[in-house]
Amino acid sequence: MKRLLAVSIFAFSLAQCADARISLRDYPWMKPLIRPDGPQAEVASFTLDNPMYAATDDQYANIRITDENGAEVPYGLRKKVYAVTQIVERATASEIVSFDRQANNSVNVVLRKKDAKARPEAVIIHTRHRNFEKPVRIFGSRDGASWELLKESRIYDYSRHIDVRSLRTDFPPSDHTLFRIEIGNFIEQVPDATTGISTERRGDAVFSEIEHRALQAETIRIESVELRTKERVIRPDSAHVKVYESRDLRMSSSEEKQTTSWTFGTDRQPLTSLSFESASRNFSRPFTVEGRRGSREEAWRTLGSATLHRFELGGIRDENLTVMLGGDCRYDEYRVTVFNHDNASLDISGVVATGYVYEVLFLPDPGADYTVLYGGSGIPRPRYDVETVLSRVPTIESTVMSLGEQKANPKYKPGPRWDGKTSKILFIAAVFGMVILLGWFIAKGAGKIEAMEE
Repeated sequence: MKRLLAVSIFAFSLAQCADARISLRDYPWMKPLIRPDGPQAEVASFTLDNPMYAATDDQYANIRITDENGAEVPYGLRKKVYAVTQIVERATASEIVSFDRQANNSVNVVLRKKDAKARPEAVIIHTRHRNFEKPVRIFGSRDGASWELLKESRIYDYSRHIDVRSLRTDFPPSDHTLFRIEIGNFIEQVPDATTGISTERRGDAVFSEIEHRALQAETIRIESVELRTKERVIRPDSAHVKVYESRDLRMSSSEEKQTTSWTFGTDRQPLTSLSFESASRNFSRPFTVEGRRGSREEAWRTLGSATLHRFELGGIRDENLTVMLGGDCRYDEYRVTVFNHDNASLDISGVVATGYVYEVLFLPDPGADYTVLYGGSGIPRPRYDVETVLSRVPTIESTVMSLGEQKANPKYKPGPRWDGKTSKILFIAAVFGMVILLGWFIAKGAGKIEAMEE
């Protein structure tokens, strides 16, 4: 029984290891998050800096946030994008309440909006009529009794003389329920197309000729009247990029291969392109870019290639000194190789590394203090609900926190990490072993019973 109890305790301990969450002591580095002064948004954010890029893995999995009590705080990580405000205009549903002709040769069209929350900002009077000019006044009302003048304008069509037409009147955003559109000079007296000529003669000579042109009443026909609203929509545009520092630029040449190579290091920022500073002119050379991790023995991986050039001859001024990397690349070292063929080596004095910016967003409690921990190896990527929630609002306004000074985490304990797959395997092996041992104990006990019966 003692042996059976020991096996059970061992299997239970392994089960607990398989179900345990990763300890925050797995992270060697930490930085406090500093709130800015002023009003606070419901979402907080901060951007990764160079030490965090250098310490995090390719999936940014080894990042955690804790509050002042050491509790883990869910977060979402994503590429930072530019927010662009666009004006989206659309028609808002309305109905015509009345149409009245007035004694002053004007008409009133009264509209009622159907969406109580809509704030119309324009009226469009649709008509196929041509060659006219009409004064327009827009009024708003909430009860149909008192009316407020919103805008005086005009609609017109000058097709007889020039292709210019405007049927729109803009006014300040209004929360009125009813809108009255007053169109003046509704009936116009315009010359008839037919003409008559009266001729007066004195003897055989024509003394005078008088042209008679009749006038006819012309009424503009309104096809429909439309209320329009404008919505300010904030949408993500292109990804935010910045220039990152490179260091230890070194040059080497191979006469046999007719190449010149430049090698430099980074803090593993997510680079997307490399541009070269050069005093050389009038060249066109193939370039390749390779990257590798921290190990010097690791093989170089090709990241991109291009034919770069600079022409400055006569009136021609054209250059392309940028190699695109085909995505965000995170390597400790990069090597740029130029194929010189039979030409002299290029004079490259520097490399400009450009890449994405990653930001972390989370939902803070008012007044709470937060710390970000990072680094370590063998840590699985967390799965938080807030990451899915924040993905629906890619441009939400946030309180931008700054990162404090990097410090060593005093609770950090280096050592091997068990991922979920390894823990499950160990747990299954423990249970399987427990079953075997239990069967062995049962068989041994049965043998003793049989011996006693004999």
